[in-house]
Amino acid sequence: MSNKYDWSEMIKYLSDVRGITKADIARNTGLSASHIFKLISGKRGKSISFDGGMALIEFYNSEVKKEKRANNAK
Repeated sequence: MSNKYDWSEMIKYLSDVRGITKADIARNTGLSASHIFKLISGKRGKSISFDGGMALIEFYNSEVKKEKRANNAK
C-alpha cells in the first residue's frame, strides 16, 4: 500500500504558509521535533507511525480549513 501523503510537503505548508513553528507542529502532532526536521530534510524518508500520521493529517486539515475560512471572510 502506498502512502498518498507527502509528510514533508504538509510540514512545509504548515511552517511556510501558516507560519507555525516546527516545534509547535511537533507539539500538536505528538511527533518529536527531531522527527519533524528529519522528515523535511529527507533524512527520515517517508516513514511515520500511524498515530503520528493521523495526527499530522488532522492538524494539517484543521489549518487548511482555517485558511479557507479566513480567505472567505475577506
